[in-house]
Amino acid sequence: MKTLKTAAAVVLASVVLTACGGNDTGAYCDRLEKAEDDFSSVGQDGNMSDAFDTFRELRDEAPDAVKDDWETLTGAIEEMEKAYEDAGIDLDKVDELDASKLSQEQVAKLSEATKKLGNKDYTDASNNISEHAKSECDIDLGASS
Repeated sequence: MKTLKTAAAVVLASVVLTACGGNDTGAYCDRLEKAEDDFSSVGQDGNMSDAFDTFRELRDEAPDAVKDDWETLTGAIEEMEKAYEDAGIDLDKVDELDASKLSQEQVAKLSEATKKLGNKDYTDASNNISEHAKSECDIDLGASS
């Protein structure tokens, strides 16, 4: 289960550290920088619901240049959130998760949702957000290829 928790934290961190936006680009860049700090603790405190909420906030604040990319990214995150909820996993207690108690069906749902975060649409959106973050916010998210 530790592997699942670690994978979730890595996925969330990479998703967050791959983004940037907001119609008021300055405010958006400030929020993105704060989010980068917030996400560094994902998986340590077990509270993933706050991380998911942050993705939605960034999507809502994103400037037009990356709005669609944030929609793509947030859609994948929301699917992952639903998979956790469908598996009966409390998003605020992921650090307490005992993977050995998950059924094969639960593991399969979580794996499927996590796989979607690696598809081309998601990767392209992440790279676009990262490039925008660098050029408009001077924030290096490290996701661009």
